[in-house]
Amino acid sequence: WRLHMLQELSADRDHVNTILPILGESEHLVIDVHSHGNCHAYFSATDDHDDRGEAKITGVIGSFDQANVTAKFRVCVDGVFVSLPF
Repeated sequence: WRLHMLQELSADRDHVNTILPILGESEHLVIDVHSHGNCHAYFSATDDHDDRGEAKITGVIGSFDQANVTAKFRVCVDGVFVSLPF
């Protein structure tokens, strides 16, 4: 397995553009985690769009300005999203 940090092309308060890794023939993306900074953790319409064609676990972490951060995780399979308890 390997951990791959994405290269940022641009970033602002509401969006980050990145270069996605090129996976080898025997590699599979298993989990995709990002943050919403100081906003609470939620899956945005952009997240839904980005995750619709893949099979993976996704997570969003937020509320970094609070004592307790928030987190949401789900399983994504070709546009079907199932929330995971966390």
